[in-house]
Amino acid sequence: PVLPDRNVERRALFTTFEAGKKNAPEFPEAPRPGTGSQTFIFTNQPGLLELASGLEYLSAYPHGCLEQRMSQVSPDLALGGFLKKLELDTRFTPLVQASTKRILDELKQHQDEQGFFSYWPGGSGDIALTAQGVEFMVAAKKAGISVDDAVLKRGTDALKRVLRTDFTGLWADYRYNQQTSALRALGATGELDENYMVELFNKRKSMDAVALADLASAMSLRPNTFGTNLTALKSELWDSVV
Repeated sequence: PVLPDRNVERRALFTTFEAGKKNAPEFPEAPRPGTGSQTFIFTNQPGLLELASGLEYLSAYPHGCLEQRMSQVSPDLALGGFLKKLELDTRFTPLVQASTKRILDELKQHQDEQGFFSYWPGGSGDIALTAQGVEFMVAAKKAGISVDDAVLKRGTDALKRVLRTDFTGLWADYRYNQQTSALRALGATGELDENYMVELFNKRKSMDAVALADLASAMSLRPNTFGTNLTALKSELWDSVV
């Protein structure tokens, strides 16, 4: 058999064109005649192609722990909930529904005795992953997919305990990331406690940008109550942008 003596290569490039005539980018290495092809996608919306590329990357991600599988399906699941709201859910494909249902059916195997979700069945539960799992279940509900309410309640109750002062499962260097991710997920379930949000807001100087963003996301669900807080958070988040 005749085998190729070179590997097939794929390359993506993002660039911005000014007005006028432009040449197509050169190949890093000249291909043999007839073996190379280029596809061009244009948009006048900054960031749109990078976003689409990121979603495509998630869709093709080869690994299989719970976090990676939920991340792979979540963009389509969010779109499904949005389409259902517009009464266009006929476009929510059976394949996405089947993938979501498969993950939902397996969530119980990933839940430990305290209600936290683990990356692999039988492993130790993780707070951030539990927050992601609870949000995933809420998104599935919004898209019209049934979930195990007992599993959702156990995950929600576990996240509520994360905010208590007597909870001992926090990592010292990431305690605010863990607590604000719990707040964000509890906001999705409609079970936010304003007292915890105020307490964490007062400790925001010790938070990184991710924790600040999660806190802002949680507070944005009650803009009338936390309008002043949100103004401060938005300013501090912009200050963190390079």
